Amino acid sequence: MFDLWQQVEDELIQVAHLPSRGINLLSEYLGVPSYQLDDSNLAVDTTTKELIAKINAIQNPNLSPTEKARQITKLLRTETYLDIQQLQKLTKALGCRAQAIPALFPQQQNQPQTTR
Repeated sequence: MFDLWQQVEDELIQVAHLPSRGINLLSEYLGVPSYQLDDSNLAVDTTTKELIAKINAIQNPNLSPTEKARQITKLLRTETYLDIQQLQKLTKALGCRAQAIPALFPQQQNQPQTTR
């Protein structure tokens, strides 16, 4: 798994600008409805507020691509069960090169699997 995370992070470093669709999908994947990212008046628990703050911080234009990639990977690694197919969709939505996706997930050619 360490190699996978390192490869995902290396690929994300290449992304100059994170697409809003990717940020929204990341938010949804982490269990935060994307509409909550822009609404600071919502009553949510402390854990959700912290997660929203982390997701919003990734969008900071002054954050280096390396730090963005590190923060995204760190957020994804907190998930207990990781759906590889969803991770493939997410990396693509975040702007990873389409040709990099098969290299990141070579054993996952259309096989629904989850991993820890």
